[in-house]
Amino acid sequence: MGWRSSALRPLPGLLLLLPLSLPRALREAHCPEPCSCPPDGALRCPGPRAGLTRLSLTYLPVKVIPSQAFRGLNEVVKIEISQSDSLEKIEANAFDNLLNLSEILIQNTKNLLYIEPGAFTSLPRLKYLSICNTGIRKLPDVTKIFSSEFNFILEICDNLHITTIPGNAFQGMNNESITLKLYGNGFEEIQSHAFNGTTLISLELKQNAHLEKMHNGAFRGVTGPSIFLCLAMGWNPFRR
Repeated sequence: MGWRSSALRPLPGLLLLLPLSLPRALREAHCPEPCSCPPDGALRCPGPRAGLTRLSLTYLPVKVIPSQAFRGLNEVVKIEISQSDSLEKIEANAFDNLLNLSEILIQNTKNLLYIEPGAFTSLPRLKYLSICNTGIRKLPDVTKIFSSEFNFILEICDNLHITTIPGNAFQGMNNESITLKLYGNGFEEIQSHAFNGTTLISLELKQNAHLEKMHNGAFRGVTGPSIFLCLAMGWNPFRR
C-alpha cells in the first residue's frame, strides 16, 4: 500500500510544466476589442469604434478573414495580421471601403493559401500594402484599391509559390506614382503589359531565383519621369 500511495502522489514539478507545454500560438494569441476570433472560425471586427486607429492581430486562431470583416472601422489607419499558423483564406471585400486606412501588413502566415480577387477594394488613402511570407499561389488582386496617395508602396516578398506576374497586375491600384518591392518570391515569368497603367518610380525584383522569362512588352503602358530597376546581381531578364 505504501508503494501505491507514493505512485499516486501529485508531482508538483509536472504541474508547473504543463502551462509551458501549450502551443505558442495558444499562449500568445490575442484578440483585441472589438474583434471576435473563434478558433477555426471567421474573424469579425465590427465598428464603429471611436478612438481605434491601429489593429494588431497576431497569432490569430481563425481560418478565414471574411467579407466585410472590418466594416465600420472608419478611424483605423493601420491593420497588421501576422504570425498566424491557422489563417487559410482572405475573402473578397475583406478590406472594403475603409476610408482612412493607410497601411495593411499581412506577414508570416505560411498557411494562408487564398486571397480572393477583390479582397482589397475602395481604399483611397492606402499608402502601404505588405504581403510577405505566405503560402498564396497567385499574385494578389490589387486592381480595385483605387488609392490616391503619392508614392504608394506595394511589397510582395518571400511568397515562394507565386510563379507569375500577369498582365495588368497593378492597373487600378493607384492613380499616382508607385514603388513596387517584389523580392524573394517564386516568380518564373513576367507577362506582357504586367506593369501597364502604372506611374512607376521604383521596381525591385531582386532575389527571385527562378525568374527566367520577362516578356518584351512587360513595361508597355508604364508612365513616369524615371524608373529605378533593381535586379538580382548577375541576372539579366533581357538575355536571349
